[in-house]
Amino acid sequence: MPTQSVGFVIASVSETLARGVCEVVSPMAPDVVVRPCSCHDEGLARAIELLADACSAVASEIGTGAHIVILADFGPTKLAAHQLITQWGDGNVTLGRGPLVEGARAGAIAAAQGGDAATVVHAIAAAAESVSATDVPTPGTSAPEDDPYAPRIVTVVDAEGLKARPAAMLARLASDFDATISVNGADATSVLALMGLKVGCGDEIRIDADGPEARMALEALADAVGAGLTRTNN
Repeated sequence: MPTQSVGFVIASVSETLARGVCEVVSPMAPDVVVRPCSCHDEGLARAIELLADACSAVASEIGTGAHIVILADFGPTKLAAHQLITQWGDGNVTLGRGPLVEGARAGAIAAAQGGDAATVVHAIAAAAESVSATDVPTPGTSAPEDDPYAPRIVTVVDAEGLKARPAAMLARLASDFDATISVNGADATSVLALMGLKVGCGDEIRIDADGPEARMALEALADAVGAGLTRTNN
């Protein structure tokens, strides 16, 4: 039975990727529970169910006092994680914001050393600084390599553009960050403001952010828009 109270769910649309990350990380922290979760292209509701099952399984494996950290790869999977955390609302599940492989490694090692949830989440976020500036950026996004806080220019791929449903999803995601975020100058947390931009499929938008979690907000929103906010619901 693992002695650490923090366990991990590695969430990806690819079962191979999720399992691969676990296989890389687990030997570095063998007493820490690290389990994969494949959120297939079956819609947001199903992705949330799969994540909930995986988190429950990890919590059961750890036992009393378990705290689960989810690391997710792309926008739709991250959105499912945000939704699950909001639905549960018990504070026992957290989304780790950092690079998938490096973040999982850093977080698992921190947990193996006895770190609590806050320490683990900080280790995951700090792992982003170790990623080379020459890494390939997310398709459809752009930002100067020397300025991670620069605005992101993203092409909207949703067929609906930023109409009601995708606008609501984007606003919900933006509201999760301690940052002031705007899309083309409009408040990113306001569904009506986003809809008022009249953005269509194929249009480019500019995402700006300022505040303590600005960098993470920029990455998360750019990933979500570039991957398609509603694509997994079709």
